[in-house]
Amino acid sequence: MEIRGAATIAVAAATALRYVLQRMDGETVSGLRASVIEAADEFVDRLDGAQTDLGAVGANRPRNQGHITARELREMGVDVTPIVDELWEELGRTVK
Repeated sequence: MEIRGAATIAVAAATALRYVLQRMDGETVSGLRASVIEAADEFVDRLDGAQTDLGAVGANRPRNQGHITARELREMGVDVTPIVDELWEELGRTVK
């Protein structure tokens, strides 16, 4: 069975886990749990904000849009890792 967008889902899940686990802190199980919940809530809030920012930035589609969008996102404090379209397509075929 093939899941459409599986590569995107895998990357998003890895990003979310990395974000949350890097912020895990505490001396007790309850402390660790609380820090993970707080980081997960923060991740969701940042994700919601990023979608709004992307909508504003990506409203126009001039030439070199990917480079322009990446620069503008960096200026907003968003970590950006550009991926060439052809590489993304190849990764998608590999994950199937």
